[in-house]
Amino acid sequence: MRTVLHAALAGLIAVVPVAAQTAGKATASKPDTRKIESRETFVAVLSGAYEVPAVETRASGTADLTLVGSRLSYRVHVQSVKDVTGVYIHIGRAGGDQPVVADLCEGLNRGPASGLVASGTLRAADLHGASMARLRRALQEDDAYITVHTVAHPGGVMRGQLRIQPMVASR
Repeated sequence: MRTVLHAALAGLIAVVPVAAQTAGKATASKPDTRKIESRETFVAVLSGAYEVPAVETRASGTADLTLVGSRLSYRVHVQSVKDVTGVYIHIGRAGGDQPVVADLCEGLNRGPASGLVASGTLRAADLHGASMARLRRALQEDDAYITVHTVAHPGGVMRGQLRIQPMVASR
């Protein structure tokens, strides 16, 4: 009995390292062909003080945009706003006033609004007078902003310059 156990144990000791080496070689010979797309996130704090000219309002909000490849996902949240008529992206520096390059929300949302007012994904075909490459460059250079328009403030009730969100390391 003892001889049979020794023989079986010797067989396992001989086979396990060979199997482990074979499995490692099979894995190592298969390159990972998945393409990893870069992800960039941009954020803005929306305030009437940032509008041009400044607007005195209790309204506030935030926007976050995530760029992956040629898709730009967005979410815009507001507080204490009434009768929103549109949410837009513009290419331009803080303090300037430039034309709209993307509509994030259009049409009258009657009544008070607090919470998510715009979300979705933009593609190159959704842009006006700018390419996705131009918008990407503007976002990376802090040269784009979001505006929220209302019935009472058709030129914009609040605005926020989009800034790149730094990557945060996690464990």
